[in-house]
Amino acid sequence: MKVMRKILILSALIVVSSSHLAAVFPDFYGARSLSLGHSVFASGWDVSAIFLNPAALAEAQVSLSAYQFQQSYRDYLGFEDKLQGVLARDLSRIGSLNADQKQEAVDELAQLWSSAHGISGFSARLPALIGRNFGFSVAWVRAGRMHPQRANAFDIPAASWGSAEVDALKMEFIGLDYRQFSLAYALDLTREMRLGVGLHYLTGKGSQHYAGLTGVPFTENADIRDLSRYAWEQAGKKFSRILTDLSLVVSMGQTFQGMVLVKNLGNPRIELDADILNLPQQLIAGIAFRPSPRLAVYLNIDLKPVNMWFDDKKVQPLSLGVETAFYQQRIFLRAGIWNDLQEKYFLGKRSNVQYGVGIGFRMSRFILDLGLALDASGSIAGLAVGAAVWVQ
Repeated sequence: MKVMRKILILSALIVVSSSHLAAVFPDFYGARSLSLGHSVFASGWDVSAIFLNPAALAEAQVSLSAYQFQQSYRDYLGFEDKLQGVLARDLSRIGSLNADQKQEAVDELAQLWSSAHGISGFSARLPALIGRNFGFSVAWVRAGRMHPQRANAFDIPAASWGSAEVDALKMEFIGLDYRQFSLAYALDLTREMRLGVGLHYLTGKGSQHYAGLTGVPFTENADIRDLSRYAWEQAGKKFSRILTDLSLVVSMGQTFQGMVLVKNLGNPRIELDADILNLPQQLIAGIAFRPSPRLAVYLNIDLKPVNMWFDDKKVQPLSLGVETAFYQQRIFLRAGIWNDLQEKYFLGKRSNVQYGVGIGFRMSRFILDLGLALDASGSIAGLAVGAAVWVQ
């Protein structure tokens, strides 16, 4: 009867929340998540479980008080370099260029506009508390995305281009500046099966608007940080929403653990200045393989492609991570990769792959985690620092 009551409570929470907004940013939570290539969905009960797998909180053996700082700035296949190359030209005077110069400028613009995605950036602070079966967090998040808006100007021959064609080219900005209050709860259904639900209340400001290349914020030296910051600094429309995540974990002996996560229940949306931001429902499966107490391998995949970056291009993330422990499990080395199965190239410099590396320390009751992400060119794409203290 007690189990049935808990199931009914969880079901009621899901029904109440499923028609509201689900989490938009960020796409990883904590240093461990980043260093393992975002593959921690099925990997245990650290504070990331509040956001990525609430069912894992049923495995918590102690209570933890934690703080995470994280930030990420990413571009798509050299988008930032292409943009800076275009901005180095005086596009406001394109009509006065000779035929060859005009053709070169239009070709560079066409290459930039052909990119499947643009840039993204966020910065977040996440204090949290977890114990057996529950977790709570308050997060401060600033996030921005930018990508080219569809344009018909490239149907016009380069020789006919003038200021009107350049002015018709717009970049779309999406910016959010909000606080997120999160509460997660896990329920033991059987010895091998656990159910979890995460409720998140977002309150803050958002914006969605368009800007031409000859005005603010585009300068010759504008980079990902500048453009991401510009996006979230424009956030002016207030919003508040409740969001829901639901996960199920199944243990298969001491070695395997499987997980299914549903995010964005009900295909929620948020109203911004110029449009409505639709959030697709994601179905994510994950596996944790632990052949020994010192080694673990994690894998997760989105089971269907979705428009999760709001640019009308579907993506299907896949993540793989490896974690190994040394010195009586006091030091942890981690590595992982993240990529999109919809991409033509999965590895190499022509791919959109992201590599993660990190290290963790456990010293008595204190835990410290450091994580770093690198893109295919070796540039830093993200970093995170996390600390936790056993409070029980």
